[in-house]
Amino acid sequence: MKFSKIIFISLLVCIISFPVLGNDFIQEGSIGTVENKKTTVRKDFDFIPIEDWEGLEFIFLPKPKSLQEYGYSDFYKKNDKYYNADYDKYVGKTIEVINLKQDNLWYITFKVKETNETLMATAYTDSVNGIGFLSDIKKAREKWLNKTLWPKVSRLSVYNADKDEHSYVSIKKYSPLEVKNIVAGFSNYEPVKFILETSDGKQGYIDVKVSGTNSSYTLRNTSKFENNFFEINPRKMYSFTKEVWDAIEEEKVFVGMTAKQAELSWGLPKDINTTVSGTNVSEQWVYQGNNYLYFENGKLTSIQN
Repeated sequence: MKFSKIIFISLLVCIISFPVLGNDFIQEGSIGTVENKKTTVRKDFDFIPIEDWEGLEFIFLPKPKSLQEYGYSDFYKKNDKYYNADYDKYVGKTIEVINLKQDNLWYITFKVKETNETLMATAYTDSVNGIGFLSDIKKAREKWLNKTLWPKVSRLSVYNADKDEHSYVSIKKYSPLEVKNIVAGFSNYEPVKFILETSDGKQGYIDVKVSGTNSSYTLRNTSKFENNFFEINPRKMYSFTKEVWDAIEEEKVFVGMTAKQAELSWGLPKDINTTVSGTNVSEQWVYQGNNYLYFENGKLTSIQN
């Protein structure tokens, strides 16, 4: 009996001292350090790179009559790369990105929301021709429709659909324009069309980009909203003399102007060459057509054209 008790106690000690075989192969609960992923909070008109397009909606853009016969050539069906995405069938239709695949180029699968059919497109230079980011147009309407803008340009575009002709109407630079409507533009590089009216009843449009989404990297910084408009009357922003404002409105410059005044008149240069010597800063502003402005410490000293 005593021997049995000794064996029982010995077994109990072994069980308490050593885990049952297999228990040390199991670890329950979380394993490793879990990092909290940062959620990207985007502001209105933030650029969205193509790798983040899944779930985004785009719209098939209108085209001038001369281009409509070609349809939307970047689009095809999964098993038919020669499929012609007909202009009349798809213009104005909304498409949602449902799949993205990268193999040197981006291959994108869209669902046409009105018909539920699937279309595919290949993105060359990180963009797809013929479509605009729908959110840009919607949010532009919310922000600027029926508002007043002041143009940094001296003409509005005009399109005559009957004759399929493009022309321009001259306007006074920095004069107030009423935003009559905001619709889809003609190009994915300028997908937002501002239809505008001057105080004396002239109408035309300016196509711009507001986020750059679906614009190739080489053109992403061109034709931007802020390159074309002021949202506040610039005469209230800058208290220049009448002589200066008259020159700016006529897109003229003269020696003695500040860099800001010259910029408002001629726009931003395509290049600036800067030389610093002690406290002296010299700049050469390079414009198209072999036009140059020369500044010393922010003052225009010479004009070459």
